[in-house]
Amino acid sequence: MLDRMFVYGTLRRGERAWCQLEPYATAFEPARCRGTMVAFAAGYPGLLLEGDTPIAGELVTLRDVPAALAWLDDYEGDEFTRREIAVDTAAGPARAWVYAVDDRAIIATGAPVPGGDWVAYRLGTQPPIR
Repeated sequence: MLDRMFVYGTLRRGERAWCQLEPYATAFEPARCRGTMVAFAAGYPGLLLEGDTPIAGELVTLRDVPAALAWLDDYEGDEFTRREIAVDTAAGPARAWVYAVDDRAIIATGAPVPGGDWVAYRLGTQPPIR
């Protein structure tokens, strides 16, 4: 079973939900995937696995994978779908789970995150495009 999760938003280290994921994490490293990121008004990002923008995040290695995935499935809810993707790390390519939004109508309700980095966007170091 795949034991790595690519996180790009509120589950990244230092973000508001990291403390809930941390008990399941055994290791983490910077990583990127490709896609389109949007910011929702509720204060979290969504990822569409289409497009070529580099998406900044972290590759988290999980312990107790069934329990971790059950918690993550519940946390992400019906809006997001768990998908297996390719990510790039300093050590080379890897496979990981990610939670993405498949519904273009949902993605259309978000504001583009042009640089693909949720943390930079949230901190205002990356200007939003309207």
